[in-house]
Amino acid sequence: MKTLIFYFFLQFIFLDLVAQSKYIKVLDNTTKRPIEYCTITCSNDAKGGFTNIDGLLKITDLKDCASITVNTIGYKKRIVDLTKLQLGLDTLYCLLTKDTIQLNEIKITPNKDKAKKVFYNLGHFKAKNEIYNRTGDIGRTDALYIPNLNKSLNIKIEKLLYSIDATESAKVRLHIYTSSNLKTPGTPLINDDLVIKVEKGAKKIVADVSKYNLIMPEDGLFISLQWLGEIKAMNKTKNINPIIKSHWDKDFNSVTFFKFLDGNWEKRYFKSKNGNIIPNFGISVIEYSK
Repeated sequence: MKTLIFYFFLQFIFLDLVAQSKYIKVLDNTTKRPIEYCTITCSNDAKGGFTNIDGLLKITDLKDCASITVNTIGYKKRIVDLTKLQLGLDTLYCLLTKDTIQLNEIKITPNKDKAKKVFYNLGHFKAKNEIYNRTGDIGRTDALYIPNLNKSLNIKIEKLLYSIDATESAKVRLHIYTSSNLKTPGTPLINDDLVIKVEKGAKKIVADVSKYNLIMPEDGLFISLQWLGEIKAMNKTKNINPIIKSHWDKDFNSVTFFKFLDGNWEKRYFKSKNGNIIPNFGISVIEYSK
């Protein structure tokens, strides 16, 4: 009799453990194709991760995560109630709808064919006195504010520039945002998910965004970089402990924010006689004039 009771007790524990582990599969609502590198976080915490090539992410500790936020660039964010999972169902299918936000077209006053073109960089891509700055765990995003000092609306953004040291091959997500009223990263300037692979040994990232016809906002912008790591088979993610090349800077215009996964932006500041640690990010631009 004791053996029988012990057997049922073990079965109960096993079923309870199984119930705490589910898969989320994220699909495009129209095409039904899996969405890779979609960010999934517990709505009451910063815990979470990214979907793999099949759109899957394993969620554990469901008792502490009653609902999740499913979010990726180019789609409408969703909050999903995990308590509605049917008993015995190990996968929840989450459909995301394309976001139809309208981004501003480029508006350059002078005739581009006759206008004088000046090519230059903004930001800190080639800053001197580089230091190696490890960014921590996968899922962290660093964003640098780049001001529009002349408030010119005739500056077209050509390329996004990042100085890095890739100790391992990995995927990264690039983006640029407007500057909000609170001087934090605001709305995206590009509605595509810019995920690229960085090869081991790479010292820089240069991403051509000229096809989007973007102008430099009057209030400046934020350029960001998020390390996604490598998602292998069986949904295992390797933490590569990535390095962003940075420098000490005392310029009050040099403002850096960071966040983990889909959490809130936090200002990064070091109280040091050397100033603040600023990532070596920048943009390549063309300025048009008469």
